[in-house]
Amino acid sequence: SWLGRCQTLRKDRITYYLDGAHTLESLEAAVSWFKETSSQEASEILNSESLAIRRVLMFNFSGERNGSEMIEVLRQCEFNAAVFCPNVVSLREFCADVTNYTVNRNKEMDRVYRNESLWKNLQSFPSNGDPTTRVFKSV
Repeated sequence: SWLGRCQTLRKDRITYYLDGAHTLESLEAAVSWFKETSSQEASEILNSESLAIRRVLMFNFSGERNGSEMIEVLRQCEFNAAVFCPNVVSLREFCADVTNYTVNRNKEMDRVYRNESLWKNLQSFPSNGDPTTRVFKSV
């Protein structure tokens, strides 16, 4: 199995489900894997401990993909919160190993905010807003 493809990492009491899906088809496969794997773990946890299970989505994509289609597919995962960020590892001005000079940072942040807006529009939130959605300027 490839790192970042249907990968599960555990640290303390947190499980990270990682998948670098970059097409609608691969995202649908990732959602299927996530639902099955996280449900199995949740039932094991709930049977052994009385803990609340929280599911948090961290979402970004590059290029000109259709964010609306991708976010629609993610709805079925029943996330409790969502975090949106660009494909930026560091906020330092120069980081040669991870800097993509072909992408305009302002355009990338515009896409991040559009994705957050799409997500909010697909969810049901109380009238006082949604405290469970955040945008960060880097991963």
